[in-house]
Amino acid sequence: MSYDPNIKVGDRVEIVRDENSGKTGVVAEIDRADSDIPYRIVDGYGDFLTWAREVRKVDNRGTLTVGDRVVITGDLLKSLVGKRGTLTEIDERDTEYPYLVHIDGSTSGGVWVQAVRREDDVEQPVPAPAPTSNPFAAHVEEAKRLLVGTEHSGADVIRLAEILAGRW
Repeated sequence: MSYDPNIKVGDRVEIVRDENSGKTGVVAEIDRADSDIPYRIVDGYGDFLTWAREVRKVDNRGTLTVGDRVVITGDLLKSLVGKRGTLTEIDERDTEYPYLVHIDGSTSGGVWVQAVRREDDVEQPVPAPAPTSNPFAAHVEEAKRLLVGTEHSGADVIRLAEILAGRW
């Protein structure tokens, strides 16, 4: 299936007809050149969920307008994730950085970012994993969570877990 022209970056959607059917998220990117899986879906915190073949809008909470109070959920270096500000422009032609946000307390004109959510759209946090009997395993789980959406190897996970555990 090709992409649906009615689905836009920032829309809240439900994934249909694949292994992630029923999950909801926000469209962070639409790859119009990929007719198989054109939608990059993120959760309410901007963390990557999956690429999806087919989605449908589930409500208008994800619909953003200039002037909305927003929380940044995706930017190039992740350094702005969680910062709050006012949405000052939306460039619907830009599939990579469509949102211009004036960050609270900033003197700059704003910054273009990949993904935002309205400040009042509260997502339920994912429950923390059950504690493990192996203390290092908790560091491995945290390292895996921190590396989601990046190209990494198992060695990278172990290395970061060692850093988190204070072993390095």
